[in-house]
Amino acid sequence: MPRARRRQPDPARFPPCARCGQCYPGGADNWPEGRVCKYCYLQARLRTGACAECGALTSLPGLNASGQPACTRCSGIPARFRCGCGREVTAGERGRCWWCVLAELVTDVLAGPGGKVPTHLRPLAEGLGSMRRPQSGVVWLRRSVTARTILQDLAHGRLPCSHAALDAAGANRAVEYLRCLLVRYGVLPSRDRRLADFQRWAAAKLDGIGDAGHRQLLERFLRWYLLRHLRSGSTTATPLGHGPYQRAKQRLTVAAAFLAWLASRGHQLGECTQHDLDSWLAAGPSTRQHALTFLSWARRQRILRGIELPVIHTEAGAPPPAPEARLAAIRRLLLDDTLALEDRIAGCLVVLYGQQTSRIAALRISEVSCTDAATRLKLGADWLDVPEPVATLLRHYLRNRGNMTTAANPASPWLFPGQLAGEHRSYRRLIVILNQLGVPARASRLAAWHQLVRQAPPALLADALGVSPDTATRHALFAGADWATYASRRSSPATPEYEALPVERDHHACGPCPGRLTVALCSPPPAGEDHRVAVVVGDVDDPGSRVDRGIEGQPARGGGGQHVVGPPADHQQEAASDAQW
Repeated sequence: MPRARRRQPDPARFPPCARCGQCYPGGADNWPEGRVCKYCYLQARLRTGACAECGALTSLPGLNASGQPACTRCSGIPARFRCGCGREVTAGERGRCWWCVLAELVTDVLAGPGGKVPTHLRPLAEGLGSMRRPQSGVVWLRRSVTARTILQDLAHGRLPCSHAALDAAGANRAVEYLRCLLVRYGVLPSRDRRLADFQRWAAAKLDGIGDAGHRQLLERFLRWYLLRHLRSGSTTATPLGHGPYQRAKQRLTVAAAFLAWLASRGHQLGECTQHDLDSWLAAGPSTRQHALTFLSWARRQRILRGIELPVIHTEAGAPPPAPEARLAAIRRLLLDDTLALEDRIAGCLVVLYGQQTSRIAALRISEVSCTDAATRLKLGADWLDVPEPVATLLRHYLRNRGNMTTAANPASPWLFPGQLAGEHRSYRRLIVILNQLGVPARASRLAAWHQLVRQAPPALLADALGVSPDTATRHALFAGADWATYASRRSSPATPEYEALPVERDHHACGPCPGRLTVALCSPPPAGEDHRVAVVVGDVDDPGSRVDRGIEGQPARGGGGQHVVGPPADHQQEAASDAQW
């Protein structure tokens, strides 16, 4: 995404740019597409990667017929100079391209005593030298003193090539970034980053506890409950998530605080009374409830007796947004081209499909299918047809995913690659960005589910959207959609949320009525086609604001074989329409 431009366009002085259409001072007047402003010119000069036409790894200042980046030869843009390696480039340093500058820098940093890169570091050197944006590698090696020092020590044998050696070097982000790179290129064996970080943190936490009895008890709790639980949820394919990692830290911290508080009252854990527990929970913040996990474990170990542990219900979060606010958020995500593509796609998955941000961040490329016929997404057990214009956004994003131009993620399996090698985007950062865009993640997800459960049975939605049937049923209960009478009573697409908005029921072969907010329910498709439910949300007069959802399903009972979904409510107009069908 281009940087924000501080200067305002001036149509009175400058003609429009051939690329951005804005009136700014010129940067190039003789490019094939015409005059290019200075902002587009600088951005094009610095763009590097593989040419869409010839596949060469070089500067990509031009664009081909389909708008994809192209090199100077394929686009017809004159190069500023020719590097000694043979590349014709538009930007570099001292007459050399950035790849040559990076290769020389990598050799200087990774060279061993004999002046050559050691064998075990050669995969890393090759990965750094072949990144699509070599400027990033040059800046990283020059500015990160920590990374450069560790790499030089590894090359000269002053530092063992092991995780333990990097643990001793510090726990800052520069070390973790370098560790992930070394794992990515096979220099170090893979390990669960968060699990190892929790073990280091827990060891330091226990060392700071002065009471030997408390430390021994917490070590038992750590070994036989917390670590056991974390290891059971950690695999090579799915490493430990941030949520379980953070909860384990909170539980150990609160358990140590509870033991210290109990000791200040003159009691040991085995002497804790119901009055002590009630006083602890009533007097402090809500985070004190994390001590219940420790107390439950102590009761199973017969350390704690005669105590009744309370059941604490979590308070409900923010209410779902109003229908008008939700539709405004949908329109902005679909139409605002100033937003980053990955943020728009993630927001659409929240407000339309009710997906959790942690699930969105962990989506893989293998769960997306783009063909000439359709764009499909796998959120649960079934593949879903992604409607326009969301499908167009997804296709454009797949051509140029973020965080793919450095050595960290040259071929990331994640739909949203992260900055660390081998990891996906942080869902916590995604929540912050969505909130800034006016899309509160949890409230928007609940609003989506409140609408979806009125349009399809919970069991169907559970399989299609990747949640448990119990969760989908709870959403239906909270939304007031009673599907127990679904088989005997036909449904209406109108919902209490959208009662004030006009709703039109549509046939499989007919288009929605113009100018109306339409929920289109499909009748049986032609022979050989899948049964689907097509849901359109938006102003039909404005195709850019429409949102269609395709959900595979099975024909409903008692409707003449028609595939109809919706909330169980009597609707005389719908019955008359059914008779006409």
